[in-house]
Amino acid sequence: TILRHVEDCMKILRLTIFFIRFHRSALAFSAAASLFTSRTWSRNYSKTLNSFKMSNLIDGNAIAATIRLELQATVKQLQETLGVTPGLAVILVGARRDSATYVRMKKKACAEVGVTSFGFDFPAEITQEELLAKIDELNADPAVNGILVQL
Repeated sequence: TILRHVEDCMKILRLTIFFIRFHRSALAFSAAASLFTSRTWSRNYSKTLNSFKMSNLIDGNAIAATIRLELQATVKQLQETLGVTPGLAVILVGARRDSATYVRMKKKACAEVGVTSFGFDFPAEITQEELLAKIDELNADPAVNGILVQL
């Protein structure tokens, strides 16, 4: 079925991204792909993965910079044509340093492209009802176009 094919493609993509990020080696990719595909996918997918040859390393920082420039232009166009500035509400629950760093980087990225960010910090002991009430409040706010909840 189509859904099964999409799921298989997503598995291939996740595996590809994993090995590009962490191993950066066509040999490691090929060996792991052979092991993984022999258990999971049909022969067609296995052949496709085993014949994969890594030809270039990508520069993630350069790609991210390009994407941010494109987003900055899009946000500016939205502001000029519609008078709308996109807004991202960021809810941080708890005091984990890694989560706080992630949220801080998202707010920094928003500032770089011209998106307004709204930050809300809650203790780890917040109840589910209180958190859902805040999300409902943000959903009703026309200045908020997206909500990031970091637990």
